[in-house]
Amino acid sequence: MGGTRKTWRHLIDDLARTHTVIAPDLPGHGESDPPAGDYSLGAHACVLRDLILSLGCRRFSVAGHSLGGGIALLTACQFPERIDRLLLISSGGLGPEVSYALRAATLPGADPVVAALSALPTAVTRRHGDCAWLGVRT
Repeated sequence: MGGTRKTWRHLIDDLARTHTVIAPDLPGHGESDPPAGDYSLGAHACVLRDLILSLGCRRFSVAGHSLGGGIALLTACQFPERIDRLLLISSGGLGPEVSYALRAATLPGADPVVAALSALPTAVTRRHGDCAWLGVRT
């Protein structure tokens, strides 16, 4: 919660040497508008797929940290024909324990709380946030 595309700023130049790098703010995060639907992993996965298709790309690599890792993983599961590589960094929900914050974010009616938390400045929530980058090999 509270992460933005800026979380990846220290990696983008190096990645851009061999890839076209797209570091979007997920809906309701950073400078983006709230999602038209919900904050579910599936909705975010569809947003990433739609973004890459709107840019005319058939396949892409995706990486995500924390909640972004869950979104990246679900994107790869839902759209395997679109994914070249998957990179997960401390992804939420993949270890032996799932934090209460991640569990709470999946409860019915949690969207307003997730939206409010996502609107907080990164400095308030934590230094490294939940976001994803997309890399398309050039």
